[in-house]
Amino acid sequence: MLKEALIIIASFLIGSIPFAYLIGRLKGIDIRKVGTKNIGAYNVWKQVHPIAGVIVAILDAAKGSFPIWLAQSQGLSSTNVFIAGFFAVLGHCCTPFLRGKGGRGQATSFGTLLLLFPREVASAVLIWLVTYGLWKKFTWAYLIADAALILLLWPDYTQIGYVLALTALLLFTHRANLKGKLK
Repeated sequence: MLKEALIIIASFLIGSIPFAYLIGRLKGIDIRKVGTKNIGAYNVWKQVHPIAGVIVAILDAAKGSFPIWLAQSQGLSSTNVFIAGFFAVLGHCCTPFLRGKGGRGQATSFGTLLLLFPREVASAVLIWLVTYGLWKKFTWAYLIADAALILLLWPDYTQIGYVLALTALLLFTHRANLKGKLK
């Protein structure tokens, strides 16, 4: 029980590392004050440099993957592995290092999902690419790929529950962006 609690707390703290903010500061830019003001890879891509944005995306995805790997390597149950992953994403979204104002969680969520369900995520990414390529609607492509991932995980309700929990968190963190975009 103590091991599980420590890994979940560590997952939150790992997820809380604000790589977008740190990389922006290395370039003399407070990413919270420019562009979308979001602590995420896309804002770094636009406001700092595309390569910096890619680095942030990779580091943010790693923040999601590492807690999954850690929990699995320590023999935690699948439920506790999912909880560790969710807390890594929650840490990214609500980082205490920036007074609770973190990123929206896409790259960190992707990192957890990629390690947990690599084949299904690869298929969902292909579906996202095709959908985005056809309609150029990022939000619709995400929602369709997410639905596809849920279908690909069917009938494992525990896995589907994890994806739905992440989806709910991402919809919440993107709520301002979603207004008017789903028309």
